[in-house]
Amino acid sequence: MKNALLIAALAAAAPSALAADALKHRWESAMVSGSNRLAVYSVLQARPRGSEKFVGSFMRSDGLLHKKGQGAQRIRGFVAAKPLVEHDRNINSGIPAESITLGGLEFIIDENDRAKEGFLLGGQLIAGADYSVAKGHVLSFGGQLAYQYSFEHDLDKKYAGANNCLASHVSQWNWIDSCLGVRVLDQGSKLEEAYASLGYSQMFSSSFAEHEIKLEAQQAFREDYDKLTAGVALISAIEEVGALGLSFRLGEEIEGEHTTLADGSVSLTRPAFDRLTTVGLSHRYMAGGQFFGEDREDHVTTLSLSTELTDLFSVSLDYEYTASTADLYDDESFSIGLIFPSFKF
Repeated sequence: MKNALLIAALAAAAPSALAADALKHRWESAMVSGSNRLAVYSVLQARPRGSEKFVGSFMRSDGLLHKKGQGAQRIRGFVAAKPLVEHDRNINSGIPAESITLGGLEFIIDENDRAKEGFLLGGQLIAGADYSVAKGHVLSFGGQLAYQYSFEHDLDKKYAGANNCLASHVSQWNWIDSCLGVRVLDQGSKLEEAYASLGYSQMFSSSFAEHEIKLEAQQAFREDYDKLTAGVALISAIEEVGALGLSFRLGEEIEGEHTTLADGSVSLTRPAFDRLTTVGLSHRYMAGGQFFGEDREDHVTTLSLSTELTDLFSVSLDYEYTASTADLYDDESFSIGLIFPSFKF
């Protein structure tokens, strides 16, 4: 939400950046990257007309206008809501097959345990507040609730999350981000998780683009196991191309638990036919668990596309293919979702 507000301020100053099919300047590509840090870094390299308001807004949100000796100072607070419309291939986290064959014998899977496919309708409530606690140090509090319901199957999906983060602007174009949070997902089965993360981000320029590199480690805590993950991400604002995103992450293997051990992704965001569009490709490797005494490994590949249909909403399309050593979990699916803007109170 913070990123959206700041990017919107720059868009107001330079509306042609989103309307042009060709992004002629790096700062225009940075503006559609989703990173306000990269956007302001790129703007300050080019200093386009009308950017002063955006830079001032960023300085305030980054805690650089903190008044010494006056304690914590409120930067912003918000409550927002948005409708959710989504097609889900597995609403109830069920088994994606009608039967399973073991040792030459076929076993029929109970109807209630099979994956249920259909549309979900619902809404999301988001709230947050930011305070500068020292110059260049911003403490953020956030939370969200989401509820979706399938009328076809009389099933629902519930999500709740809260986090507390500290963003520290440690030097000119370097930040350290630390977070504590908790999330609960109830989708047929219930997942409860607390987590702590520590990240570092830096802006820099090359001969062909302006970049943001991020390093992050996260420790998750669950009732049945704890898991450490670490990753790197790079966003590049390339003139006449758009915002290119690359990421790679490794996860700790948990014996007896089927979890993600590695994943990587590439994406490109740019206007197409005057509509902001993102296309992405990702791959996820999962292992650690067993299926009827045999080690199970999954390779999940996802191709995604999201684009603005109108000024009021966007559409997302995803194709996912799963190749598993357990034939039962071999699957391919296509899903669609509508993305609406948040309505701020």
